[in-house]
Amino acid sequence: MPRLFGTDGIRGVANVDLKPTLAVALGRATAHRLVGEGSALVLGQARGVALAAAARAGLPVFEYQPAEVKLAFTGNGRASKDQMIRTARAVLGVSADLSDEADALALAVCHLARRVVRLAASSARAAGGRSGRAAAALSRLRPSRRVPGGAP
Repeated sequence: MPRLFGTDGIRGVANVDLKPTLAVALGRATAHRLVGEGSALVLGQARGVALAAAARAGLPVFEYQPAEVKLAFTGNGRASKDQMIRTARAVLGVSADLSDEADALALAVCHLARRVVRLAASSARAAGGRSGRAAAALSRLRPSRRVPGGAP
């Protein structure tokens, strides 16, 4: 993790001044995609570290299904790894060479898109629901799953 977050880990990223705008988004793991028990154990440990770091920093945690992330990023909920990498390159202009890099970017894009939807939906509710079709469309979108025990 030092390569990603520097020597301070997630605490260095979770600056007190920026805290209201930070959140942790995780992709849900699907058991059929794991190679074996060892892979499941390693993934579980990595997710546990991420969840513990988020809780310690007081950051909210959101979890997304792989198909939901792929749909938000490529427009296809069954996109291949190659399509995810091509989309990262084309849309974001980054040189994502690994599928894990493209997945991380896609997860960030999905979370930001859902955040915009949540903000628009709350604005529509605050306006008394007068925004009509837009509020109805927003209400049909499936919200992200908030991890129980995550920070508010």
